[in-house]
This record gives sequence, C-alpha cells and structure tokens, in this order.
Amino acid sequence: MSIVYFIWYNNLLFNYIGTFIFIHLYKFNFTVLFFIFFYTNLFSSSIVIQEDTQSINVLKNASIFLDKNSTKSISDLLQKKVIFTPISERFINRGYMFKDTLWLKFQVKNASEKELIKYLVFDSPNIDILNLYFLKNSEVHIIKNGIFNRKEFKRELGFRFPISLNSNEVQIYYLEIKPKTHSLHFNLEIKELIKFKNDELNNQLILTIFFAVLFVVIVYNLTLYFKVKDILYLYYSLFILTFIIHQLSIEGMIAYFLPNNSEIITMQAYIPIYNLAIVLTAMSLFVKEFLNLHKYRVFNGILKGFIVLVIVILVFHSKENYILNYMTSLSLFFVLYLEYIGIYLFLKKKEKYAKYFFMIWSISLAGIMGTIFYYVGVLLSPIPYLLELTLIIEVLFFSMVLATKMNDSKAEKMKKERIILEQSKLASMGEMLQNISHQWRQPLTEINAVAMKIDADFRKERLDALSLESDIQRIENITNHMSQTIESFSAYFKESKQYDKTSIEKVLHKALDIMQSKLDEIDIEVIVEDRSTILLNTSDLIQVILVVLNNAVDAMNLKNIPNKVITIHVKNIEGNSLLEIEDNGGGIKQEILDKIFEPYFTTKFKSDGIGIGLYMAKRLIEDSLKGTINVQNTQAGVKLIIKL
Repeated sequence: MSIVYFIWYNNLLFNYIGTFIFIHLYKFNFTVLFFIFFYTNLFSSSIVIQEDTQSINVLKNASIFLDKNSTKSISDLLQKKVIFTPISERFINRGYMFKDTLWLKFQVKNASEKELIKYLVFDSPNIDILNLYFLKNSEVHIIKNGIFNRKEFKRELGFRFPISLNSNEVQIYYLEIKPKTHSLHFNLEIKELIKFKNDELNNQLILTIFFAVLFVVIVYNLTLYFKVKDILYLYYSLFILTFIIHQLSIEGMIAYFLPNNSEIITMQAYIPIYNLAIVLTAMSLFVKEFLNLHKYRVFNGILKGFIVLVIVILVFHSKENYILNYMTSLSLFFVLYLEYIGIYLFLKKKEKYAKYFFMIWSISLAGIMGTIFYYVGVLLSPIPYLLELTLIIEVLFFSMVLATKMNDSKAEKMKKERIILEQSKLASMGEMLQNISHQWRQPLTEINAVAMKIDADFRKERLDALSLESDIQRIENITNHMSQTIESFSAYFKESKQYDKTSIEKVLHKALDIMQSKLDEIDIEVIVEDRSTILLNTSDLIQVILVVLNNAVDAMNLKNIPNKVITIHVKNIEGNSLLEIEDNGGGIKQEILDKIFEPYFTTKFKSDGIGIGLYMAKRLIEDSLKGTINVQNTQAGVKLIIKL
C-alpha cells in the first residue's frame, strides 16, 4: 500500500515505474491495478488552483465531445450517453461548424485552505452561445454567456464565468459552445480577475492603436482626393473604411458603437458576411483604378466575375443557410488572383506601379492568407496580430506609393499642358500672321501709291518741297499705324504675369483691333453697360476673347450664314463683371455641349482645328483670371459667358 500511496501522490514518478510494476507485480489482482490507474488519472485530470494562481490553461486537462447537428443536451452528458475524449492541444481551432456543438468537460480543484473565486475566460469575442453547467447540491446550475445571450456590452471582448470553490472542493464543469455565425477558435484559461482585466486592456489598446492608424490613413487619402480629385484616393479610403468595419466586427469591438439592445447585438453577429462582401468590392474598385485594368479586358472581366459570385453568395445567404465559409473561401481566391495580376503586369507588361502593388500586396497577402487559414481551421494556432501588423505595413506603403503617383501625375499633367500651350500659341501665331497680312495689305498698297506719285511728280518736274513733305508725312502716318498693329500683336504673344487695372471694354477693343481684318464681313455689335476697372492680366483676357471670336467666325463660315452677326455685351451683375459673346452660327449639338472645353475636342474638320483653343481659354479664365466661363445655346447660335 505504501507503493500505491507513493504513486497516487507522485504521478510523474508513476509514469516511469509503471512498466516495472506491471511486469513484476503481475500476480496482483487486475481490480487493484485498475483502482490505482483510475484514481491516478482522476487526480492528474484535475485543474488545481491555488490562492496565488494568476492564469492556468484549461484545455490540456479537459476532454471534448463533438455533437454533430447539436442533438445532445446537458442531461445526455450527465447520464453518460456520450463519450468524451482527452484534448492534447492547448488551443482549439475547428474552423466553421455552424450546425454543431462542441462540449468540454473539465474538473477544477481548490487546493487552498480558503474559498477562492477565479474566472473561466473564453478569449474568442464572436462565440454565439456559450453556456457553463455544473452540479451543486444535486442540482444543475447554468451560467449563460455568448453574443446571443448578451444583454449588455460590459466593454470586455472575451467572455468570462465565475469559478467559486470552497476550500479543497472539487467541481466538474461542462462548457457548451455553439458557433452559429463565426469560425470556432479559442483558448480557455482560468484567471485571476486582475490578470483578466490587464490582458483585456492590453488587447484592446493594441487594437485601438491599429484602428487609429487606419483612420489617420483614411483622413490622409481623403484629403488627397479632395485636393487632386483623383477617384483612386477615394476608392482606397473606402477600402480601408470597409476593412475597419469588418475588423471591428471580427474583434468584437463593433459593440462599442451599438446600443445595449439584445436584438441589435444578436443581429450584428450575422453582419461579417456582408462586411466581407463590401471589403472585396471596395478592394476591386481600388485595384482596377490603381493598375488601370480598364485596358486589360480579361483581368477586368474576371474581377467582375468575382463580384458576381459575391452577390450570388449574398442572395443564397440567410440565418438558416449561413454560408460565411463560402465567402471566406472566395476571399482567398480573390486575394491570390490580385497577386497574380500584380506579378503578370510587373513581369510581362513592365507596368511601373504593378511592381509596387506586387511587393506591397505580398506583405498583406501573408497576413490575409494566415488569417483565412486560421479561420477555416487549416492553421491550428494563431500568430498574434498578424493581420493587423501586415495591414498597417500595407496601408503605409500604399499611401507613400499613392503620393508618388500623385507627384508623377502632376508632372505628366504639367508636361501635357505645356505641349497644349505651345500648340495653342503656334495655332494662334498662324492666325495672327494671317491677320497681320490682311491688315498690312491696304497700308502697303497706300505706301506704294504714294511712292508712285512721288516718282511721277519727280519725272514731270512737279515735285516741290511742300508736295514731298506732304507725301512723306502720309507715309509716316501709314507706317505708324502698321507699327501699332505690330505692337498689339507682340503684346499678345508676350507671356506676362503682370496684372493691370483696366476695364473689360478697353481689353475688348484691343482684341477687336487684332481681329479687324477677319471681322470685316461680320456685323459686330458692342453693348457696354459697365465701364468699371478691375485688376486682370490683359494679355490672357485678349487671348480668351480672340479664341471665342475665332470660333464664332469659323462656325458662321462653316454653316454659310448669310448675315453674320456677333453681339458683345459688357455688364455687371451682383458685383461681377460679365462679358457675353453671342453669334448667330446655329448653335452646338446638346449632346456635345459639355465637351467643348475638353482638350483636343473640336467640331471642325481635323484640317481646320486641333481642339485646344477653348480648353486653353477655360484654363486661362479659371487659373489666371480667377473667373468662370460657360456656354449655352440660344435661338440663333451660341453664347459664351465670361464672369470675372
């Protein structure tokens, strides 16, 4: 008996000498050996807690039973109608099992000399039904927990049950676990209350920092969107926002933003499938824009196919047919497909930004795949905060790449605008040279006539000092007029950022002087109601007026309008100076009216125009003159309204 007691109190030593006892004491009655074995295992399976116990794992000393289709009750377990098997792991991950129930059985012994209260802590925040059963005074007691049983949120993500034991008391517990809406993965520990609170606080602090970083990145990208009006930044902000909402739900922190209403708390448990669908859609929009997949029909088509499958899953989803596992599997294929797109465009098409996407997405992919494998039960134990860490790296790197992309886009835009400006200047120069030739033709003819008169007077000996002086004065007057014409044109072509205090009327007449020869056959009606002076760039406004007048003349010539009329109205409305230029050229088709200010858009024949005049006019009005230009059809033609 001394050997028996020695084994009973020293279980570890028993494991080493068990074989020896079995061989050398084979004459012992089998009942005695079974008695020793039973009580030894009974002692070894107990979870012993002391007064100073801070944390102890429950699973390594528990047994498990999987109830397929949830047909068993606590009564069946107490009547020993089921068989529990020991657990070898310290962490349980069973993936998705929406219709099944997992039962745990474990025994706790208070080895201290005083009553103890510890807490059984279930660390998964998304378990739906979690009930703890135990016998007390021959009665079955139950403590209900889990999302479906939660009446109010106590700012704790995990779930805890009080474990109260008298001195040297031993108690058997049964834990009922029903994961109806999420995958099942958890750790189960008995903790001191202070230990539980500290662990909970640390976990929530890390998650709060994670969400705060993501929120800052959203604000940063939204700022860029409103600054540059590039839809790419809006899509990325939308992706991060949807991911935040999804993770808040997965981590259980969404409860902070919900009212303490049991129906709403229960309803939000079914939300992750919809959140995941929105995340995939937002990510699809961002990737299409970032990698410019619009020009790759196959990639774009397959991406749309994924979104169609997302919609199909949502259509067939219901509380009775909860298929989050299908959405999760689809998500895995989706993220892998995005990686393939990045690799292909980087290696085959040498796309500049595909290289950045491939490298950054590879980091994020490690976290996403690790999390998905963990949820479906392939990865049996978690890597703490893997997804959070990889996503923060992703958003920070993507934000830097997007900033680089913005700078590249700015440089490319400025380069294109310089080209457009040069083309506009060259086109204007050709028109101006044509105007100069028209305006100089008559003065040159007059100079030639005066020279012929002087020559004739000289030959006929009629040339006297008075006559010669008169003819020379006439030539000087003509050349002065020609010189003024040149100065007007040179002032127009001279790039100047100088602002003058002048009136729109004066600038208008300078433009009309330059266009004089081209407007000879057109009836110009000028109505001036406002002669106030304003600060503006004279050269830029002249260029705008010339563009508008040239377009009006070309439109009337193209349509062979017999009585060509241009009406120019200068007025002031509510403190704004308005310049309205209206022609009777028949108007512009309504479907293209909004496009006339786009670069390289023209209603003329390709040989007659390149479509940059009105684009440059709009840029000058908005950027240099800080005004607006609008167009509208009238009964007779088109009216352009310039507001300064």
